[in-house]
Amino acid sequence: MAKFLGWIVLAILAVYPTAYFLGHWSNQSFRDGAIGNWFGTVVGVIVGVPVAVRLARVQQLAQERADREQHQRARGEQFRRITQRLWEELQYNIDAVVQLAEMLQKLPTARAELWDWARQVADSFEFTAWRDFESFALSDSERVAYGMTDIAYRDLRRLANKVRQGAGTHALLAGYSAHDGAANWQMSETLQFARIVYSELSQATKEVGHHT
Repeated sequence: MAKFLGWIVLAILAVYPTAYFLGHWSNQSFRDGAIGNWFGTVVGVIVGVPVAVRLARVQQLAQERADREQHQRARGEQFRRITQRLWEELQYNIDAVVQLAEMLQKLPTARAELWDWARQVADSFEFTAWRDFESFALSDSERVAYGMTDIAYRDLRRLANKVRQGAGTHALLAGYSAHDGAANWQMSETLQFARIVYSELSQATKEVGHHT
């Protein structure tokens, strides 16, 4: 019933203006005014609608560009904070590796307490900022730009593993006749690798500092 009444109202609204228009068509002034209004409406639709659509598109593009720029600024600021933390972490790791190398160089023979201390230093190496850096959805170009830093952290992990292996080997072979020679050789090898890692970390610091 409601739908039927709606159609009746719609028919009345459509028929009445049409009948009124046709009934007054013979009136010259009415006809001139009606045609003028009709022409204005047609021109308004033909010209106004495309212009409105175009303006809406321009506004949409402007908003999208503003959103992209805001996202880029926010990402740039976040990237700057992460690289600053990474630079500080590299400095800390360099100091730890220097400490490790100096102690390994000072003592001529491997001892249990030396390996215990070296393991504590290796356990203190920090990787948090680098993990955050890697998870920051870096582009391919950014990954290439920080290639040396990637190598330095890879070898820093290897150095930590070498120290832990050395400490474990020393504890395992303690008391065996061939232990001293093997332990000293392993300590010397760890020292040489620590020097390599120091050089890589130093280059990584320059790399990160250049992009900070």
